[in-house]
Amino acid sequence: MISRAFYIFVGLFFLILALTAFLYPDNLSYSPYNVGPSGLSELHRSYILENSSNVTLMLLVGGSCESNFSSYVFSGNTLILAGNYSLVSAYLIKIIKVNVVLAPNLITSNNSYVFNCSIDIVKDNGMRYVFPYPHPIIGGESTLSFEGNSLISCVSYGKGKIIVISTPYLFLNKYMEMMNNTNLIHSLIAQKGLRLIVNPPDSSLLGKIKGWVWNIPLTILGISIKYRKMFHTYIKLMQTGGNS
Repeated sequence: MISRAFYIFVGLFFLILALTAFLYPDNLSYSPYNVGPSGLSELHRSYILENSSNVTLMLLVGGSCESNFSSYVFSGNTLILAGNYSLVSAYLIKIIKVNVVLAPNLITSNNSYVFNCSIDIVKDNGMRYVFPYPHPIIGGESTLSFEGNSLISCVSYGKGKIIVISTPYLFLNKYMEMMNNTNLIHSLIAQKGLRLIVNPPDSSLLGKIKGWVWNIPLTILGISIKYRKMFHTYIKLMQTGGNS
């Protein structure tokens, strides 16, 4: 029989994990557990992050990526790509092998947010979006433009598509809920499940602890739903005498 001390130890262990996760802020930029302006917690809250999703958001913000998603997109999935202009351009040209790049210059305008000419206010079909520090996209089919510069471009690739975004800042907590940005992001992802890839990944211990803590209730919920469905199926079979 498992001793009472064991249960106390396990309880204290998870209590310490929870306190570490929620009492100490995660300040790593582009971390889904960072609730500050440079984090992605709003994105995390809005979507179910899962590796099996047919929509992948890849943010290349601090290092090159060698993972080739060509087959993934070709088979009918969607890759949304944003990040450092040189990293995104290199990935598209060298890895995916499509002729789409981000220009090195920023799109500036007098129609800007809080007198910052590099944070553009874009109007489209009655909606207003805030695009911080965007780079013009060259290539693909533009689906949103600003003063002749492409902000969002789509490339058909086999049965799937690649959506290139002119700035990764669009997804940060600071900008995601400005004006109609949330509507724009929802229209791009168009579902609840999302695979999020940030390069470099969140390698901090705090981020990993937060991931474990956040996933524990989701795992328990998933298991309970699974066995609840199995139980109802069993009861139904018993009531019908095993005939489907």
